[in-house]
Amino acid sequence: MKTIEEEVASVLATICHRDRVSLLDELVRDLGVDSLSFVQLVVALEQRTGVSFDDEDLMLSMYPTVADLARYLARRANPSEATS
Repeated sequence: MKTIEEEVASVLATICHRDRVSLLDELVRDLGVDSLSFVQLVVALEQRTGVSFDDEDLMLSMYPTVADLARYLARRANPSEATS
């Protein structure tokens, strides 16, 4: 079973046609993510992880790096851990 970080990197690699994606990669600058590919990314991550994005969190600018996006999904997947 993949970690959330691995899942995010895997989906981004597919969408961005990359062999590898680092947690430190910036979505826009390094990977070229735009609004359309961000929607594709969100849909794919929701399907693969079962974690839904809140409507107010559907802004690409909220996730500068791959790690930021992975942290958001981890908090959504385990809300009790985020508050402890």
